[in-house]
Amino acid sequence: WHPYFADGKINIFEVGLYLPGIQSVLSGEMPFRDFFHLRGPLELFVPAIFMHFLGESIWVLETYFYLGTVATLIACVFLAKELYQTRFVLYLMVPVLVARTFPRVTFTHWGGMRYALGIVSILFLVYFWKQQKPSWMMFAGMAAALALLTSIEVGVCAIFGLAVTFIFAALFKTDFRKDILKGSGYAALGFAFILIPYGLYLITTGSFLPYLNATYSVVTSMTKVFPDYLLGDNPRNFLEILAAVNPKNLHFKHLTPVCTYLFFVLYLIYKIRQRTLNLTDLCIVALASYGIMMYATAFRKIGGYQFEMALQPEKIVLFYMLE
Repeated sequence: WHPYFADGKINIFEVGLYLPGIQSVLSGEMPFRDFFHLRGPLELFVPAIFMHFLGESIWVLETYFYLGTVATLIACVFLAKELYQTRFVLYLMVPVLVARTFPRVTFTHWGGMRYALGIVSILFLVYFWKQQKPSWMMFAGMAAALALLTSIEVGVCAIFGLAVTFIFAALFKTDFRKDILKGSGYAALGFAFILIPYGLYLITTGSFLPYLNATYSVVTSMTKVFPDYLLGDNPRNFLEILAAVNPKNLHFKHLTPVCTYLFFVLYLIYKIRQRTLNLTDLCIVALASYGIMMYATAFRKIGGYQFEMALQPEKIVLFYMLE
């Protein structure tokens, strides 16, 4: 609870990233065709809609980020509730999740709905496995598509989590083969429901090729345009990350999530060899895959805000293993 989140110093970088694009949208211009934007179009369209009704104010943008970050935590709690066997472990996990992964100074001008959409996509996948209702898989596909249109990175992580789960189920749980085919079809339907109309919108407005070009530029050039290692002690390559395995290394503390995922992999190997895999295991595989992908991409700026958000799936997996 932060009643004064709209007061205080204005963050020039993030506000400077969003407000010019939002102003252009409100003026009738098209993202990517008329101006460049670093992330997905929904990060402009959604707050622009709010500003259209509530007023063109920084307060509206900060509210959008604030509510999105809180929604992410709430979705994490609902997801953990589906995975844990006891309320005791859930009650232990929640304060750790909030205290350790809630961005301390950025929740009003950064983050927002893109992380909520990623977690919600995994949550809907869990509902699909638990309730055996294909409609949940369609919602999971829709959430992943919306995450992709909000942030390329989170969307790819969500898609990766969904795909790995179905591949894992196909390899080790043949009893769910029909569910895999049906679930994949409904996920594709959810993707199409979001991406086809927006793709047609891009084509009709002459924005399709500029959107693809902008996406390619961000994926291939962002770390060159923003060389984070110049702003702080950040690993530059895989060898420097590998060197952090040494407990004396400054970044050793940032590799502790690797231990959680390593023990989880060993747990899965044990379950596979014992032939005791169950639906909960499939669900946790989805979350772990999503979390590992987020963790890997967050290493471009170790210790940054996205690194904290990447710890959310890991904390849920950690308490699952402790339980």
